[in-house]
Amino acid sequence: MDVKLITLHYSPALRAFDDAPLQEFLRGRDAMLVADHRFEVGGVPILALLFEWEADDPPRNGSAADPPAAAARPEPRHRRDWVEELDARERVLYESLRAWRAERARADGIPPYRVFSNRELAGIARARPRTGEALAALPGVGPAKLESFAREILERIQAESAAPAESPQPVET
Repeated sequence: MDVKLITLHYSPALRAFDDAPLQEFLRGRDAMLVADHRFEVGGVPILALLFEWEADDPPRNGSAADPPAAAARPEPRHRRDWVEELDARERVLYESLRAWRAERARADGIPPYRVFSNRELAGIARARPRTGEALAALPGVGPAKLESFAREILERIQAESAAPAESPQPVET
């Protein structure tokens, strides 16, 4: 595992954190958010994000680990599509969780990946935890997320479990 610290500065024009450096880093990587911290420098809000990822991900930004230009480059590792691994019932819950995540992120003024990543939502949809303890046992669900989101997640799971089966509807985030 490798780690990367990314700092995002608040953009008054966007009325949000400029996440371009984050999107560039995540492109082609299967990274997991380990920790985040919000602080201010000179009155400007800054968000620091610490990520872990598999060391075999391709390096970025011309690091020393980049092979020489003349050398053959390996095929880029593509981001895994977690939805493809879900069955139809799990996809319905996954799309419901994505819709909730988009609403919650807008309400909190944060990017959706700060609530839960697609990978974490897929894991929740697959496991369908019924208690906070079961939810906390899943990767990516730490004490802060448990405290902030457990009630809403468990209510969503309960509602989807009680609803008749239907086709999942993709959600724009």
